[in-house]
Amino acid sequence: MLMRLIRRANSVCSGTYRLARAARISFAERALLQDQNRFLFKVNNEAKFRRSTRSIVLGKAKVMSYEDLEEARAKRAAKETATAGKGNRGHKRKSPALEADAGKGQSGADERNARASEGPSSAMEGSSGANVLGQCC
Repeated sequence: MLMRLIRRANSVCSGTYRLARAARISFAERALLQDQNRFLFKVNNEAKFRRSTRSIVLGKAKVMSYEDLEEARAKRAAKETATAGKGNRGHKRKSPALEADAGKGQSGADERNARASEGPSSAMEGSSGANVLGQCC
C-alpha cells in the first residue's frame, strides 16, 4: 500500500511537471509566432507603400545593335561640339590679343597700381615720394 501511495505521489509530481513544461513550450511557440507575424506585417506594409507610389517612366528601353550604338555616339558627339561652340552665357571675355592692347592705354592710377604689384624698385622709378607704394590720393 505504501508503494501505491509513493507511485501516486510521483505521478502527481510528474503530471505537474509535464503541465509546466507544456505551458513553457506553448508560450515560446506563441512568442515566435507573434514575432513572425510582426515581421510579415512590416513587409506587407512596405509592399503596399511601394504599390501606392506612382512610378515615373524615365524613357523607353531599347535593345541596340552595334550600328545603333555607333549612330548614337555620333549624334552625342555632334551635340557636344555644337554646345561647346556656343560658349557660356553672361559676360563675354576679351581675347588675349585684345587684353594686351587694352593694357597699353591704362590710366595713371592703374599704372601706379600695376607698378606697385611688380615690386618696390619699379614703383619708385616714376613716382613722387608720397606715392612710393602706389597708393592714390
